[in-house]
Amino acid sequence: MTIAPDGRFDLGLTGLGGGSSAAGGQAGGCCGGGGACSCGGGHAAGGARARVLAQLPDRVVAEYDVTGLTCQNCVDHVTDAFVALDGVQTVDVWLVDGGVSTVRVASDELLDGAAVAAAAEAAGYTVEAG
Repeated sequence: MTIAPDGRFDLGLTGLGGGSSAAGGQAGGCCGGGGACSCGGGHAAGGARARVLAQLPDRVVAEYDVTGLTCQNCVDHVTDAFVALDGVQTVDVWLVDGGVSTVRVASDELLDGAAVAAAAEAAGYTVEAG
């Protein structure tokens, strides 16, 4: 497990290299290292790109890069949009004003990338495409 100074962590359970963005490296989890995604999740091209941090029996923890957030009101809108998706248990947002914010989602299973992108877009924001 890698813990970044801001408290974000990558459990390293997917076994793919590259390090997580939380640790200051390239995108980690299932989509790290620049190769094709190997998790079989719903974030193929055209959908949202997820970094899977953990695939546990009762939940999947993944992170999404979201642009357009500038304040706590934006955080609230994104949180509401993601919570409305089927199977979502928790949502945490690390705001980077005007930059790429990180949204960590725990859900029953890996979310469909198109549904994640659509939810963010409906709230007025953009999720990085995979």
